[in-house]
Amino acid sequence: MKILITGGLGVLGAEVAHQSIAQGHKVAVLDIAENTARIDPIRNEVELIHADISENAKVQAIFQKIKPEQVVHFAAVLGPVSEEEPEKSFHANVAGTRNVFEAARLCGTRQALFASSTGTFGAAGGAFPNDQSPQRPGIIYGWEKLYGEGLVSWYRNRGKLDCRGLRYSQVAGPSCDNVCWLWASGMIGDAILHGRHQSAGANPDSACGFLYIRDAGRAALELLAAPADRVSGTYNLNGLPGVVYASDLEAALKQRYPGFSVTYAGPAGGRGEFRGYDDSRACRDWNWKPEWSTLDAALDQFERDLRELPERFAMKTKAHS
Repeated sequence: MKILITGGLGVLGAEVAHQSIAQGHKVAVLDIAENTARIDPIRNEVELIHADISENAKVQAIFQKIKPEQVVHFAAVLGPVSEEEPEKSFHANVAGTRNVFEAARLCGTRQALFASSTGTFGAAGGAFPNDQSPQRPGIIYGWEKLYGEGLVSWYRNRGKLDCRGLRYSQVAGPSCDNVCWLWASGMIGDAILHGRHQSAGANPDSACGFLYIRDAGRAALELLAAPADRVSGTYNLNGLPGVVYASDLEAALKQRYPGFSVTYAGPAGGRGEFRGYDDSRACRDWNWKPEWSTLDAALDQFERDLRELPERFAMKTKAHS
């Protein structure tokens, strides 16, 4: 299978690239970034294309040259930058997504997968949003991802392209700590490597869904492999049941790493009614089941990945055995 991964130098894209190569697929990676660290261990097995998805003519030419059978679309301007530079965000997250889907359709790509976010729900989603819950994002990034979900439905319902979507909750794993709202990864990594952590994006009562990076990558490939008559639209995706609170994660890490300390600098707030994301439709339609479904299992794997595979996750510091 020939797979094109947009945003393939990022955390999720690189993970899918690694897993795709391990499964024997041919992989092309498209990214505007130049730092190849996350794919360096498989660099000789991957076709790397430097391009901007907002440039439609270039995207069209790339697809016509590569002729991918599947495209996994992760390329995006993330939330904080979207808020500061909305025009840049629009060109990548709205126009760019349309460019990718349309190029896929025109060149005969069989399937396209879109990475959305549980940030599309906002407060309207309620305490335990499912795939039919109201979506009223609070940030422009969420609205742009919601537009992408609309494109998934439009292309699929009109028979133009077999589009599928995943609505990711908070992804955790080595190298996922470069975004402030992914506070769980930063806390875990610092506990393992440094013994102290300052959280810019969380307070002790902050809560998040929790999906280990390996499960996040595996889910993309499993959804693409699911029979077309079993799937539809965009699916919530979670790993651990319920939510992880920052204070509970801190306590678990202190048990593992005596002397670990946390300083919180995130906005104050108490525990609300949020109970996580309902991914039961994914479990029913294409038999989704996370491999790392407990906090202990995820923490064990996080430490193994840091200790044994720092190059894969572009970590400069190797964890101690």
